Amino acid sequence: SYKEMLTKAITELKERNGSSRQAIKKFIQSNFKVKDNFDVQFNQALRRGVEKGEFVQPKGPSGTVKLAKK
Repeated sequence: SYKEMLTKAITELKERNGSSRQAIKKFIQSNFKVKDNFDVQFNQALRRGVEKGEFVQPKGPSGTVKLAKK
């Protein structure tokens, strides 16, 4: 699922202040097989993850993305 891809990308990139959306997209596209509507699915998965508290965007919607602390 896209949520799992996002989680794997963020953990693999290991950036202290969170990973940028562009870096996460590039990682997912190079490591997973994605379809034509990737951008729409990516944005929906990210938005839902933030709403559910799985991801955090400390600098707002266009900034970096981090995993939420449990």
